[in-house]
Amino acid sequence: MFTTDSYRQDIQLCLKSKLIKKWFSCY
Repeated sequence: MFTTDSYRQDIQLCLKSKLIKKWFSCY
């Protein structure tokens, strides 16, 4: 089980990575 907070953080990290690597997939 995970908190929505940590989940949200993961998404933020993912979006940042996406900015750096355009091919980066969040899902």
